[in-house]
Amino acid sequence: MPSVAPAPLRVAIIGGGPGGLGAAIFLLRLENVSIKVYEQATELREIGAGIHLQANTWKMLVKAGARDAIDRLGSSGQTAQAPKIQHINGRTMEVLKEADYADADRNVKPALLEQVPTESIHLKKKLVDFKIEGGVTTVFFSDGTTDEVDLLVGADGLRSVVRQIAFPSHKLAYTGQTGFRTLFPYDLVKDIPGLPDTTVFLHGTTSHVFTTQVGNGRFEISTRAFIPSDNEVSWGVDIRKEEFLQYHTEFHPTVQAILDAAPSTGWKKFAMFSGPELETLVHRDSVVLVGDASHRAGAGFALEDGYILSLAIQHSRQLEKPLSYALDLFNQTRLPHYSGMYAELARGGAVRKAIPADLDPDERLRRSVGGAFGDTDWIYNYDADKAWAETLAKAAEKESSALVNGVAALEV
Repeated sequence: MPSVAPAPLRVAIIGGGPGGLGAAIFLLRLENVSIKVYEQATELREIGAGIHLQANTWKMLVKAGARDAIDRLGSSGQTAQAPKIQHINGRTMEVLKEADYADADRNVKPALLEQVPTESIHLKKKLVDFKIEGGVTTVFFSDGTTDEVDLLVGADGLRSVVRQIAFPSHKLAYTGQTGFRTLFPYDLVKDIPGLPDTTVFLHGTTSHVFTTQVGNGRFEISTRAFIPSDNEVSWGVDIRKEEFLQYHTEFHPTVQAILDAAPSTGWKKFAMFSGPELETLVHRDSVVLVGDASHRAGAGFALEDGYILSLAIQHSRQLEKPLSYALDLFNQTRLPHYSGMYAELARGGAVRKAIPADLDPDERLRRSVGGAFGDTDWIYNYDADKAWAETLAKAAEKESSALVNGVAALEV
């Protein structure tokens, strides 16, 4: 253990979403660390619909001290909805698969925001570039201002500017799918005959409809459809319901009634993009990516990233090791988890591709949902502390082996 206070660590976090705020919360608990969160928006607010709070996300929110704030602001636990998720044939309403499920809530960002000092958050700051020289990273913003830091955390989402600069060869591509989301009063749908009483994915042959209650008398609909196009770039763009209902005409009358009951306005359009798996989350021992900036995986993964990053920095300081050591441990802990996600996506895609095209559409859905949606326990019951302990054990074993080999070489 060091006998003196650790050297100051200046951190700039780009992005004020759950990943950026979570990283700020965890890093601010470390001694002699200064944090600035830079967000290009004029205010911090939710875009889209609910953040779905599975067990792994709840664990991180508790560690971040945000659970009480979520309960106070209005938790989705205050619904009559069964704590299950069902995958349903949206054409026939046949239940294809069911599993335990947690809540959905739009109050995650406000609850996290309460944990970060106001003076640490800087709005209307759009990153345009960064340069690394002599261990110092200079960040440049569109308004002409700059900042010098020791660590740059890219938490700026799927279209991360930090990632584009650090890994210019990494390119996003439109997946062929576009999503449409809205949130509105539950009273508008509560009397629909056959309304599912759980969180559900209603699957069609070329689209799906997701519905859930999200607390405080609110209801979410998120749909997704295959829309081949070379110029889909929208993200969080306003759209009227009538502009996309054409993609959901095959569904059962109950699903149609849910869509009909939703207001025409208040919808957002999201063109879905993805990129290849990154080989590292770290750039030149000075930049690290968290959350969707590295791989699109949601708020739970993002919060886990911030937590593990704080543990890695704390541990390296205790051993009086450089920042590069901490970032290497972060890589060792989080990269395998993201690799598991890509492997599962590839497995599910292979299952769908192997289904004969001439099968009856409903049988195709049975096979697709039954086989493509695999075990998610490793995601939703992920134990960040256990994963971190395993990384430390491997690091200790590696260092011990290196020491033994070094002694043996001296004896020869």
